[in-house]
Amino acid sequence: MSPRITMKTRVRRPPGLRLGPWLLRVARIPQGPTLGVGRIAITDTPRDSAPGQTLARDGQGHVLIAGGTEFAVLRCRSVPVHRGYHTMRLSWLYHSSLYAGMGLPQSTSGAAQRPSLRWESAAMPKAGIRYSKRKVEAPDYKTLRAHEERAVKDELGAIARPDDRIERAAEIIRQADAEIALHIEDRDKGAASLWFYEHVLGLASAIDVTSTAYREILSKALYGIDRRRTASGHYELRPVPDVTGPELVKLAEEAGVPRIENAFEELPRLASVVSAARARRAAAVVFMREAALALSEEPYGWSGEKIAEHAGVGTKLIWQQQRTARLAREKKGKS
Repeated sequence: MSPRITMKTRVRRPPGLRLGPWLLRVARIPQGPTLGVGRIAITDTPRDSAPGQTLARDGQGHVLIAGGTEFAVLRCRSVPVHRGYHTMRLSWLYHSSLYAGMGLPQSTSGAAQRPSLRWESAAMPKAGIRYSKRKVEAPDYKTLRAHEERAVKDELGAIARPDDRIERAAEIIRQADAEIALHIEDRDKGAASLWFYEHVLGLASAIDVTSTAYREILSKALYGIDRRRTASGHYELRPVPDVTGPELVKLAEEAGVPRIENAFEELPRLASVVSAARARRAAAVVFMREAALALSEEPYGWSGEKIAEHAGVGTKLIWQQQRTARLAREKKGKS
């Protein structure tokens, strides 16, 4: 995905027109696969005369505009200067239809994540793909994560002794890791099946992952792990080809991507299990770090090896957690 770019320009206020966040229009939408191929030109005409197809916008200055096989999410803000001039700051992210399946980018601001601004053109043919009208009925992941985190914090916060606390925190982490390992593969297979064979939009938010993680899921399903290794031994994301719907199905079949018949029903359950487990794990890790640091200090004075043996983890992990907890304490003390 192309990086986020901020552009600045200066335009004069149109006579008799009230200044608002949208005095600019998109004169041309990039038609190439990268930002270097095209650019967005801006003028001083009102927003109502914007060409192309405006799919959604709100009062916060966000707009989703489609053209050809590309779409862009823009955010415009006007900053007054002197003598009626205003500096227009335009921040935007550009996407080709290759990334349409993940919905709006999660790196946009909160206003762009409102339901009214989600990519809803489920039946609009773009780049030869006719997207499914069906959607995955995802739960409220934010509430789910908050509930799981609070449960862990309440349980571990009630344990006074750091040796007992680190032992229980390690158990919660191991249990969460086991749940994630048991369900994440089926979750990823379900998401890949819905995109490659059903062309369902908004799957990133439906399974509670970032857009980058979603593209990683699709790339792994199509190419596998070994085929994505670079010469240096690192992993490199190979994007899914920007092809038509039938070609996408053919690629998936040739790559052996399984069709999951009950993916619409099972995906929310699988994603909920993974999301909840990750929330519990993240909360427990914080308590484990603090307990590991407390056990290394007076009146305990435990060594890293003793703490690791007591918690049932590696010594290197304990050292890393102690270092992280120490840095967090120093940062908190400076603030």
